[in-house]
Amino acid sequence: MTGFRAEDGPDHGPDNGPDDTLATFERVSALLDLGRPREAATELSRALARSPEDPVFWRLMSMVRGDLGEYPEALEAARRAVALAPHESRSHVVLSVALWNAQVVGQRLSRVFPHAPKTGVLAVSAPAIAALREALRLDPHDAGAHVHLADFLQWLNRRTEARRHYELALQADPANADARLGLARLTLRRRPAEAERRAREVLSEDPASVRAMGVLARTQLRRRQGRAALDTALAAVRLDPANAEAQAEFRALVGEYLPVPSSEALMTDSAFVWARNRWRMSRLNAEMRVQVRAIHRQQPRPAWRHPAVRVLIALLVVAYVLLPIFVPPPLGPRIERLFQVAFFAALATLLVASVGWVVWKRRRG
Repeated sequence: MTGFRAEDGPDHGPDNGPDDTLATFERVSALLDLGRPREAATELSRALARSPEDPVFWRLMSMVRGDLGEYPEALEAARRAVALAPHESRSHVVLSVALWNAQVVGQRLSRVFPHAPKTGVLAVSAPAIAALREALRLDPHDAGAHVHLADFLQWLNRRTEARRHYELALQADPANADARLGLARLTLRRRPAEAERRAREVLSEDPASVRAMGVLARTQLRRRQGRAALDTALAAVRLDPANAEAQAEFRALVGEYLPVPSSEALMTDSAFVWARNRWRMSRLNAEMRVQVRAIHRQQPRPAWRHPAVRVLIALLVVAYVLLPIFVPPPLGPRIERLFQVAFFAALATLLVASVGWVVWKRRRG
């Protein structure tokens, strides 16, 4: 929820606002499209030096800082925009996004609570939702505010409320692609065919819609079309290489279709995932395999594949194989039985200790 949306920018047009504001907005948009957010931030800094009391520039600065992942700075800029224009709904929309990024995304709560909302998540997300409700009080027909609020509610698993706000956004703007795609995401779990139809409708009108391609990829994965889902997600990345949302969606799909076994998983579970991944990888084309391996290399290996664990297992196996050679024949069977018991006990102890140590080290790091 850090993406830059044109509707969140200035309300000014050629006939109803300063030319400098509109020109700055166009330059910032162009720089963001080219994947140069730092230069966009520099452009806005110069504009703010000329017009420090312009709330539009502060709103734009908040969105650019959010795209850069600088959430505290984005929040500060959004609060400045609200202070300068408290009666403009758009300022409260930008503030809500900045609050969400700073207090939810920035605190990594989406990783802690990926599915069901908890008390902590509801508490920290309340200011962002309150800002959107204030924006809708000022302008009940602001489609962008309805879409943002529906996005937040959907993340919090308040699906009925989210659907209502998506529908209100479509009442205000029947062609709003974000609202249509939001409804597609809501139907993805139970009615993937309907979600795919909605995504394809948006793509038929805007073939370059990265978000629509992301929703389409999700529906394909849901319908057990993993290779098609990866192809669609990679096509979105190629269409807009600077789009962080497209890159994140592709990485997420790779993680779901070809997951790296977790450090906490049992070796048997990890072996099953490894075997399934090998079979799925064999069905991908060469270029896709290169992309998947590049993503896998960025992820931590499971603890049981740590070099220290492998060395310990190898030493125990070698000792077990060489035992009959060095033990005298009269004592061989008895000592061998004792060694078997000791071998498996030591193997289990070493595996548990090694995996625990690797997991502990990673969590501390």
